[in-house]
Amino acid sequence: MGWLRVAICAHSMLVRVQGIASLQLIEAGAEVLAVEPDSRMARVATENGIRVEQATFEDWLPAGRSFDLVVFAQSFHWVQPQHGLEKVASILRPGGRLALLSNRLTPVSPTRQELDEAYAGLLAASLRPPIDAVHDDELMVMIRKYGYIVERRRVTERLRYTTDAWVNMVLTYSNVVTLDPLRRSRLRSRLEQRIGAEGVGVENDATAVICTPR
Repeated sequence: MGWLRVAICAHSMLVRVQGIASLQLIEAGAEVLAVEPDSRMARVATENGIRVEQATFEDWLPAGRSFDLVVFAQSFHWVQPQHGLEKVASILRPGGRLALLSNRLTPVSPTRQELDEAYAGLLAASLRPPIDAVHDDELMVMIRKYGYIVERRRVTERLRYTTDAWVNMVLTYSNVVTLDPLRRSRLRSRLEQRIGAEGVGVENDATAVICTPR
């Protein structure tokens, strides 16, 4: 996401995202307001220093506010697209943009199957990437019909996470956050034991769709 950081630094942003993306954008210098419908996820974001308003994007009230950038990080598939695009158009400042972000992380060492063994009895399996907005061709057609120029950027990269970094990230996933504290603690211990000291090697397929009004 480094190429995007240059464009957003010191700008005002509305973000409908998981907490990880919000924190990265704040670290890049953006003024971020996050919209989150789930009370537990909103509380976690607040505890991490993110300014949050609890609502679905459709029900959220802008109250006259406008933004340089509206970001959905693996979350636009939860939004009714026509309503969502109309609201985005109403809150973008002149020159503002809509950004749809997606990261598909595939563990390769250990493999996903090996990591899934840590979830036995706690969750069905680790969280699989959803079919998100950036891979929805019909949505791209709709966005263009709403008068946006659509630019797609994609990067495939190999990453290595330390054990702590990987486990801490996993514990922010929505299916893990909603576990009771004892189950989360057990999952952390199991993952740390399975990963060991070598960390996790990952292939990341990162895609950003930048939508600019004509």
